[in-house]
Amino acid sequence: MARASAKGASLHFQGPPPLVEAFTATPIESPAFGTLTLDAGARRVATIAPLAVEAVPAGPSATRFLVTLPATTPPGSYTGAVQLDRERHPITLEVHPQTNLLVAPSRLEVRAAAGAEVDVALTLVNAGNVDFELARVHAFNLMELDAIEETIHAALREDPAPGERRLDRFVDELAARHGGLVRVGVEEGAGTISPGATQQVRALLRLPVELSAGATYSSTWPLGNLNLSVNVFVDAATKTTRPRRSA
Repeated sequence: MARASAKGASLHFQGPPPLVEAFTATPIESPAFGTLTLDAGARRVATIAPLAVEAVPAGPSATRFLVTLPATTPPGSYTGAVQLDRERHPITLEVHPQTNLLVAPSRLEVRAAAGAEVDVALTLVNAGNVDFELARVHAFNLMELDAIEETIHAALREDPAPGERRLDRFVDELAARHGGLVRVGVEEGAGTISPGATQQVRALLRLPVELSAGATYSSTWPLGNLNLSVNVFVDAATKTTRPRRSA
């Protein structure tokens, strides 16, 4: 962080929202509070009201300034001032881009047969300050639940046969517990999700045909900054036909 060297000196705030900070080499003895205002001419700041600033000691010879911005403040450079008691500091403020996607439900639980196609519904909220592009096509791999732990135990239970390495056994066991690739098509809700926006999403999960009946598989579906947890319970009684879509 940049450091100012005297009272009233310029401060440089930076960071992703909501919390940004700056430092000055001028010490204070106890926390103090003030306001931060941005210049009227600064780009895209019309909706940002004066903000509370907290100044706290940062060791014996420095002060840390903290301000909480609206989470959707667009990234870029801003100018303004901090008023702290009788001291007025000109500022520059560098807002970093922040991807912050929220999802509900936080976990997907799917029960279907190998090769089935399953509709799932999600609610995505863009709590960041940049657009999020939801692609129409996704994919992720499935592994049997607890596959890593069980393959380690399997590789260590018995001594390797002549010419066999424990690592080979581990890899073979792990491959046997791999369920294949889930292909995802976003049927509704793909495209741009703006900062602060909520998007209803419907997706079709195409399960691999090589899944073992009665087994449980797990994975994560990468979505922006998220890894959405997915559990798949394979039911041999479920027909592998495309489900009827709701109106």
